[in-house]
Amino acid sequence: MYLRIIYGIIGVTILTILSLGFGTSLSTAPSPNEIGGDNNIAVLATNADVTKITWTESDNEITSVTVTVKNTDTVAHTFEICVISKAGASLSDTVGTSSDCTSTGSISASATDSVTINFAIALNAADVDASNLSIEQTS
Repeated sequence: MYLRIIYGIIGVTILTILSLGFGTSLSTAPSPNEIGGDNNIAVLATNADVTKITWTESDNEITSVTVTVKNTDTVAHTFEICVISKAGASLSDTVGTSSDCTSTGSISASATDSVTINFAIALNAADVDASNLSIEQTS
């Protein structure tokens, strides 16, 4: 009987120490994380669709990519497009630069535009593992 009381006191002591040690207090009421609430940062979707991607190969190496983008909004926008590709241990981009990025001209509502990105480092076409494409609406 006395052993259970001692274990209970030790358990409450441990919980109190852990709660205070992790930056909370016993008087702080827990509150749920409200996803989509006023305190969350919203990232809006880009008003663009990628309609075509064409890889350019020369001597078994991929040297560039052409990306066609459609503006899906009712007003004109410009977009920055980046394509980073990996082949074995090689990356198409030079570390610390944005050499594999380019911007479109102003694309009017529901229109398309194509841009070509020339890779800073050509990749062996047989070794390409993955590519990552990103689009950011800049205006």
